[in-house]
Amino acid sequence: MYFKDEDNEHTLNHERYGWVREDKEHGECICFIPDKLKNYLNTIIGPNTYEAVTDEWKTEDILITKLQTKKTGAIIKLKNNQISTPGGKKLVIKIPIQQFVKHLKLEDDNNLHAIIKPTPKTSEAPSAGVKVVTSIDALEEISGIIADDNIIITDTDTELAKLMKLEGF
Repeated sequence: MYFKDEDNEHTLNHERYGWVREDKEHGECICFIPDKLKNYLNTIIGPNTYEAVTDEWKTEDILITKLQTKKTGAIIKLKNNQISTPGGKKLVIKIPIQQFVKHLKLEDDNNLHAIIKPTPKTSEAPSAGVKVVTSIDALEEISGIIADDNIIITDTDTELAKLMKLEGF
């Protein structure tokens, strides 16, 4: 939902991180707003991470580069591309979804659809730290518990708080 376009029925009620766009040559792409990606990488992972990571993505041809010819005749690869949005043209870091599949080892089509499937509209903020698991084994590994009993999984922290209150926690 942080990459979807607005329309008359679905107005934007949260922060935008970019857009999903079709590219003639590369197929469906995630188009990140550079400042949002930079802020996330440099804040969460560490200072100067954005520059290092995007330079590596450019070198490894993970992101789609734009070629620019200098007056000297030298050709350079630019990290940013331009896309059209309802608010005008925007500079973005454009990464084909197939690169996510390849580099994140998302082998089957079900995982790919999980990345780009529409999510329900919500006005609640997500948890500060979110981990995604795809099996009970992975959940046990991340949480460090063995599921001898029941495991409760909710979509939101609010829903979890309500359930915990009902159970007397």
